[in-house]
Amino acid sequence: MIRNFFVIFFVLLSLISFSQIKDIGGVDYTSMINGSSDADFSRSRVWIAIPLKLKKENHVIVSGISYANIHLDFNTLFDFDVSPLSTIHSLEYTLGYTFLLKNKDWRFTAQLSPTLSSNLESGVKFDDLLWSGGILFIKTKNEPKKSRLTLGLVYSQRAGIPAPIPFATYFKQVNNNFTYTIGVPISKMKYYFNKRTSLESFVTFDGYYANLSNPIQVNDKTAEHISMSAIITGLGFDKYYGKRFNAFIKFGYTLNNSLKLVENRRDDIYDFDMDKTFTFRGGFKFNF
Repeated sequence: MIRNFFVIFFVLLSLISFSQIKDIGGVDYTSMINGSSDADFSRSRVWIAIPLKLKKENHVIVSGISYANIHLDFNTLFDFDVSPLSTIHSLEYTLGYTFLLKNKDWRFTAQLSPTLSSNLESGVKFDDLLWSGGILFIKTKNEPKKSRLTLGLVYSQRAGIPAPIPFATYFKQVNNNFTYTIGVPISKMKYYFNKRTSLESFVTFDGYYANLSNPIQVNDKTAEHISMSAIITGLGFDKYYGKRFNAFIKFGYTLNNSLKLVENRRDDIYDFDMDKTFTFRGGFKFNF
């Protein structure tokens, strides 16, 4: 269930980011290290998105690509070979379309994201390709203070749920220094010291899902995929330099941390021992 939810979360998060069309590229690094767990996790990611305004007013197409290199350091000996699990590659292409509806209050956003996610031990295979996509309707009000209601549906082959999944979030600017977001898939509160510096508290999800090029035999069963998920709460700090550059760091703690081997996309066959631990994420983004 948690695996399904964090996959849906990432699809929705990319949709939300796309619908705002603000960030056009970035680099970040994430780390979860706990020597008492079976494995430590780290991820390096780079991404870029190119918006293209169409002739029709308020209609925009966005094309983007991101690459993530995920690494696991195992701290325990197992009865099976874990070396094929140490490095995962994820290459995602995103094509999205967004426009304001006729009443100008609502924005419609649609996105399709084919993703190559695998350890690539035997080159690229058809099973390495995963599909996701969704739609959002976003209503924004700017008076007297800015607020935003987001409603949507998402579908992901990775989630193993053959039906659209609904979600809803509400953003509110209380005053010039304080905003909050409540709902699913993310909740947070943010305090602005000034226009360039902010501090936030958050509850969010992280993880990945990938194909194994060569299945692994585990206790007379066949592991075909690997899945990691974590529920994280913490604090984040953002700093803008000029109008285009944003640096950020986030420190958190995992409320739940799971690493599993999966058969037939949804049947868990091995659950690694992953303790709760501290997390770090840092990087920078470019805006336009």
